[in-house]
Amino acid sequence: MTFSLNQLNLGAATRPYIHSRPFAVFLWLVINLASFGFEFKQWRQRRAEATKTDRGSFALLMAGAAVGLVLLVSAPTLAPAAAIRPTGAAFAVGMALFLAGFGMRRWSEVTLGRYFTFMVMTSAEQPVITSGPYRFVRHPGYTGVLLILLGSGLVTGNWIGLAGWTLLVMAPLLYRIHVEESALLAAVGDRYRAYASVHKRLIPLVW
Repeated sequence: MTFSLNQLNLGAATRPYIHSRPFAVFLWLVINLASFGFEFKQWRQRRAEATKTDRGSFALLMAGAAVGLVLLVSAPTLAPAAAIRPTGAAFAVGMALFLAGFGMRRWSEVTLGRYFTFMVMTSAEQPVITSGPYRFVRHPGYTGVLLILLGSGLVTGNWIGLAGWTLLVMAPLLYRIHVEESALLAAVGDRYRAYASVHKRLIPLVW
């Protein structure tokens, strides 16, 4: 009996926090629904005067996210030994990172205004935005995505899920950054080149 109880206690201790706390599930769902709502609103935004130069980057990003999401959700069941512990701390840190990423995305959207689009679209007359989070990095919206990825991985509580989910989304995102920067250089030229020369892409002082 003692052995069985110890096994149950160990199982509870290694299960992701979100799997054993109804309030955590509710909080996670509410935050994700809010995030989806904002993203859907931005997805509908278009610029009639701009030229689409996406080169398939959005489709690749969505495909990577879909596969990564399956891995993220299934990893705690398929690889319980890769649980992130302590589970409560992983959930708390994950939520903090997710909310920070959510805030960074919203700040970037507000700063760019009508120039924030899901498809890569450029026009010769568009300004180079250097205010708000663009004072620190060239792609703060994608910095927000990175924080959201890491936060989601920690919340779901599995190292394999965290690594696979992050890599499967970041690989096409890096391609998208390349596409976006090439389009901006072609459209606005030296104005963007000068801005890029003194600002890192995603992480201040790093890259």
